[in-house]
Amino acid sequence: MKQKLLIVTDNFLPQWDGVTRFLVEVIPKLSKSYDVTVLAPDFSGSSIFFPDVKIFRFPLSRFVVNNFQLAYPQYKNFEPYIKEADIVWTQGIGSLGSSAIYIAKRYKKPLIAYIHSIEWALVEKSVPGPLIFKQLASLLTQVFANWLYNKCDILMMPTQEVADIFESKEIETVKILVPLGVNCKNFEPSENKADSKKALGIKPEEIVIGYCGRISRDKDVITLYKAFEWINKKCSNVKLLIVGPGNSDYMTKFDSKENIIVTGAKDNVVDYYQAMDIFVLPSLTETTSLATLEAMACGCCIVSTKVGIAQDIIKNGENGLFFPKRNDLILKKKLKWLVNHPDIIEMYSKRARVTVIKHYSWTETIKAIEDVLAKF
Repeated sequence: MKQKLLIVTDNFLPQWDGVTRFLVEVIPKLSKSYDVTVLAPDFSGSSIFFPDVKIFRFPLSRFVVNNFQLAYPQYKNFEPYIKEADIVWTQGIGSLGSSAIYIAKRYKKPLIAYIHSIEWALVEKSVPGPLIFKQLASLLTQVFANWLYNKCDILMMPTQEVADIFESKEIETVKILVPLGVNCKNFEPSENKADSKKALGIKPEEIVIGYCGRISRDKDVITLYKAFEWINKKCSNVKLLIVGPGNSDYMTKFDSKENIIVTGAKDNVVDYYQAMDIFVLPSLTETTSLATLEAMACGCCIVSTKVGIAQDIIKNGENGLFFPKRNDLILKKKLKWLVNHPDIIEMYSKRARVTVIKHYSWTETIKAIEDVLAKF
């Protein structure tokens, strides 16, 4: 008989982001070996059917944090799933994740968490208001995260750097390195980039600068926007392609400008990566940035801040470029240089895909996850 694996997540279909794409890849694999149940928010929109996987949805609350609507964790509906589970696996400490950790600990269930973000750093970068308020919010989040993560049996860590940060904050739970990878069969370069651009209404000769992910304060897409405004005045052959959900004020500002395409949330992001020549990650904080790995796998030239896994995977001047956080001046200079040197874009793009194929295999990610689950 298969063990009952309960996956609890505050990010899931039909809302697409890095955590969702991670789970979409993981769930079908794990359902072959486990009886999988998923507890997730009841986001509106069409979703994907997973054979042999049970999904229970929780209603959304009125609380919105960093453009993300939290679910209401109804205790009477939550507890039975925890009681029946053999293993509880959470994807963060949102309203559902934190409830799962608390209840699973009460019932002494094997409890695992994958660390998709450093919550206290995320809060500090995303909360509006004066610095003292940001720091207080970050401190309270860190205390809450310490309390919850120290209840877990194992933390799956995306990088050693993140593991070291958690260790320094006195989170003493066993940490096992489970780096994210990319399914390079799904994420691959376009057979004909000109056709990929035309499919989106972009001229083949135009250089497409892109971003994919949530549009929020911590992602700092506004810095990319400022840099592109300058590039757009200097170059006649550029387009900015922004893919992902976000703050309506930002979306309206971006979408009202010439040569900027804003798509909103998309189920299949591969088509958009394949139309991009340059992918920009302007984030202020990341753990991995699955979007960057996906863009590299699709053959995009990467320009990134030094955050998350980008610090390890990008070799400045070899397979991509770095720019300082919040520095649109440096970013616009690097983007203009690339736009004027399409041969460099092509070289970085090819090297980026080779790097992902060589070091970030999705097969290895799945194996590492299965090895952790097999401990119980």
